[in-house]
Amino acid sequence: MSEARVLAAILGAEWAITPDALEGILAIAKRENEEPAAVEARIGRPLENTHKVEMRGSVAVIPVVGPLFRRANMFTRVSGATSYDQVAQDLRSALENPAVKSIVLNIDSPGGMASGVAELASHVYEARKQKHVAAYVGGVGASAAYWLASASTTITASKTAMLGSVGVVVGVGKGAKEEEIVSSQSPYKRVDPSTAEGRARVQALVDNLAAIFIEDVAKYRGAGADHVSANYGQGDVLLGQAAMAAGMIDSLGTFEGLIAKLNAKEIAMDTKQMKADHPEVFAQIHAEGVASVDVKAVEAKAKAEGKAEGVTEGATVERTRVIGIIGHAEAKGREALALKLAGMPAMSIDGAAEIMGATPKAVVAPGSEFEAAMANTNPSIEPDTAKDGEESEEAAFISRMKKLDAQGGAV
Repeated sequence: MSEARVLAAILGAEWAITPDALEGILAIAKRENEEPAAVEARIGRPLENTHKVEMRGSVAVIPVVGPLFRRANMFTRVSGATSYDQVAQDLRSALENPAVKSIVLNIDSPGGMASGVAELASHVYEARKQKHVAAYVGGVGASAAYWLASASTTITASKTAMLGSVGVVVGVGKGAKEEEIVSSQSPYKRVDPSTAEGRARVQALVDNLAAIFIEDVAKYRGAGADHVSANYGQGDVLLGQAAMAAGMIDSLGTFEGLIAKLNAKEIAMDTKQMKADHPEVFAQIHAEGVASVDVKAVEAKAKAEGKAEGVTEGATVERTRVIGIIGHAEAKGREALALKLAGMPAMSIDGAAEIMGATPKAVVAPGSEFEAAMANTNPSIEPDTAKDGEESEEAAFISRMKKLDAQGGAV
């Protein structure tokens, strides 16, 4: 494609992007007869820019960086950009994966093409009905990037992040070496912006697109369209604190802090569920003493018990796996995460260790049930009693498991 045609395509498209970023795209388009490898070397970015979902505990992190395009193309490769279709695929994969409990859109983008962003934002909005979808803006979340962020369940940004630039722009012009002849039956197929009528038609198109942008943001953020128009920068960007005051975001914080918070939330839920579903495993974990478990010794003991007492191989392997994860060196300071991973039947000891090693040590909320249990490495596990004096179903089950364990039975 000639430079003139590339420029015409760029200038004829509607953009929800900051001026500097659009100028950068135009600069790349104007590099006539320059090979992609030369562009790569000049801008200092790898030619093949691939996006992938990164797992952080139970959180799937989807990168939304650089200029945004509808589909992957040469510009996405040489400008460190993101395509809407790739984000949509990553989002779909995260939603379908049962190991993913929360999703984070990690945004650092000046915006991009208006075409396609509304559809992707609607997918993000629908996704939050299935899982918590958080947006994090550490650098820039402008224009189309903010459109996507607004559709998330929550938005967290750093204090120095720049957010907003709510609006649409279209460039007008023609390549110097190109002429077009338009069919006489279609006078408005190519309007002339140098005329009053032509400019009015282009202005109406841009205004209508901006109205959709504002209405979507208002819907996703639970605010009125008038409030968004008046307080969300009016096309300008706002720094984190000002964006917080205007209602554009929900909180200020760090990326790692957000990941830890989301993981802790799921851990708290899963810990409670694990105790309800597998009280014998929960009791065994406490009885073994998490801080002093010797993984190799536990494995040897379990194998010996399996041979000597006739314990089924499946039960022995599962018990070894659970206690191996809980007692692993990487579990120190990440006890709640270890408990959660141990509750996943398909999670291996090595796999859990890798996840724990890549996850920041989380602080368990003071006063939590798990923290109280972990305060003593060998807490006494006694069955609770119901108000009428009889054992609850769970307590009775734990009692039976303790008797079986004392008799050499399976736990």
